[in-house]
Order: sequence, then C-alpha cells, then structure tokens
Amino acid sequence: MMQTYRIRNSFVLPLGLVVLLCLILAAIVIIQEQPSAKLLVVGCALLPLGYLLFECVVRRIEVDSDGLRLIRLGRVRAFTWSEITAVETVRVRQRAFLTINAGDDFLIIANMYAGFDHLLGTVLAQVSATTISEETRLLAQAPPTKHSDIVILWGLALMMAYLIYAQFPH
Repeated sequence: MMQTYRIRNSFVLPLGLVVLLCLILAAIVIIQEQPSAKLLVVGCALLPLGYLLFECVVRRIEVDSDGLRLIRLGRVRAFTWSEITAVETVRVRQRAFLTINAGDDFLIIANMYAGFDHLLGTVLAQVSATTISEETRLLAQAPPTKHSDIVILWGLALMMAYLIYAQFPH
C-alpha cells in the first residue's frame, strides 16, 4: 500500500494567503495607477513566493513496499529499499533533515512534511538496521516539529493585509 507525504498544510496555507495578498496588492497598484516601482517591488516578492508555493503544493514523497520516491517540480528521484546504504539525520534546533544514501546518490528530507514522524518510522522499518545511524534512532523517538516559519508567514500575511489597507484613503 502506497503512503503519500506532503508539505504540511499549516505551512502551505499561510504561504498561499501571502501569495494571494501579493496578487491583490499588485492589482490595487495597477488599478490605482500607482508608481511602477511599487509594482516592481511587489512583483519581486511575488515571483519567488509563488514559485515556493507551487513547489510546496507539488512536492511529495511516496513510500511503498518497493521503496520511496521524492517527487518535485519536474523531477522524480527514487530508491528501492535494497539500494539504501545509510540513513542519517542532522538536527538544527527544531529543524531535522533525514539523509538517505544509496551509493553515491542521496536524498535530503526536511521535517516540513506532514506525518514526518510516521515517514521516519516507515523508512527505519524498511531499511537494514545496519544502515541506520544512532542519531537517527534517537531522533525517531521524538522527531521535532518546527513552527517558527509558520509564525513568520502569518506575520507576513498580516503585514501584507496592512499594506493593502494602507492603499485606500481613510
């Protein structure tokens, strides 16, 4: 049975709201015929944020009895369980990175995925015990969840809402 893991909605939703508010602000700038420099600034923010949103919506990890696949925008990387030679983790505060090595090739999976703890447990259950580092075993007991990026996005959404509000005379 295939399991699919996607970037957490708690990250994607505020990011989508920020992109929507940027589009609204750009429309207001155009409709009110404000200086093109404002539109340039909004556009410079909108392009990377829009790309990030699209990438987050498309990105997923599929795990089944044969192995795992990381599906990204225009790319698929896949490993069978028997190809995996090492499973390691790096933890920086509340951010965790799972590194899966298969010979000279590797995948890095951040804890931005919904069900990261379940994903980690599934990977560890499928690979050879000799490939799993001690740090990874310890991390699997209590994987961290990072929330600061979500708080930053909600703050950015509030700032964008204020900028939209400020475009109208009171």
